[in-house]
Amino acid sequence: MTFLVSNWESESEPEADCQTEGQQEPTSPVAGTKRKREDAEEESEQEEKEDTQPLAKKARRSYIPGMLMGLWRWLTRQTEQEESEEEEEGEGEEQQPEAEPEPTPYTGRDGLLCLMRHSTRQDVNGFEAAPLDQWPDKMHRPYDPPISDYDLPAEAGLKLKKYNFQAIVSSPYRRCLETAGIVARTIGVDVVHVDDRLGEWCVEVARCCRGAGLNEMPMERLSEEEAEKELGGGGVRLGEWNKVDIGLADAAGLMDRVHGAVADITQTHGPTNVLLVSHGDIANRWLPEAEYIEEYSYIKLNESGFVVLKSNEAGTRPTVLDIVESHLTEEM
Repeated sequence: MTFLVSNWESESEPEADCQTEGQQEPTSPVAGTKRKREDAEEESEQEEKEDTQPLAKKARRSYIPGMLMGLWRWLTRQTEQEESEEEEEGEGEEQQPEAEPEPTPYTGRDGLLCLMRHSTRQDVNGFEAAPLDQWPDKMHRPYDPPISDYDLPAEAGLKLKKYNFQAIVSSPYRRCLETAGIVARTIGVDVVHVDDRLGEWCVEVARCCRGAGLNEMPMERLSEEEAEKELGGGGVRLGEWNKVDIGLADAAGLMDRVHGAVADITQTHGPTNVLLVSHGDIANRWLPEAEYIEEYSYIKLNESGFVVLKSNEAGTRPTVLDIVESHLTEEM
């Protein structure tokens, strides 16, 4: 486009005729015709020049705004690109937060009480679906299945490690012993104690027997050798076992039994932080009766779920001062 403007600006006026003043053109018809043709060509060239000059002026007027518009667009693209790069750098910084300091372990007489539910049981999908190779005595002990998920208690143990639990007390049932053994190895505790009062409610035991098609089934606890085997080894051994006849109890009798167990256990182990591994029916019935903060009106523990409680001195009904942490729970 610029070269056209340059060409238009260099155009000159048509050269004048070389005819001198006083000379007369030949009067012959041929000469007259030639003169008329030359005059016509001269008028045509003059008209073209007059038409071309406004176009050149228009081109010069439109060229400068077009150049400025192109420059403005280039600057806009550069600004947008710089802003986009700054945003990406900011997002990259947000994705790398500073590591939080490790929580300080809890110690002292105002110790912690953790109530934990066992991991997923082998008959979670029904008695018949439970594999016999994983549960060889299922027909002899249909109320005592092993666990099927070993990762859940390991993950829970990693969360509990910072609390410095020094005592673990378990229900005598196989699924609780297996869960307690995995947690003990994860948090570095080498002894697991057993208390029969943390065992499952007789109503739930009867339900398991009916699921196996049995109307009557004598309950037999594991031997100490069997119980220690269920802990899984790895440096974890069986400690003291409080063997009591829990008998057949209604819901009120069940709660009296559990409250007595919690009070005795926390008193026996003194200022240390204590971890209890029990059953869903025990945990989900005891927690609503504990006097904990109002914002948690009811908590249900799922498999390998736990709640860490900061309580006062042991008593028949220990008063909970605060819920320190919960895991795999449902707030009802």
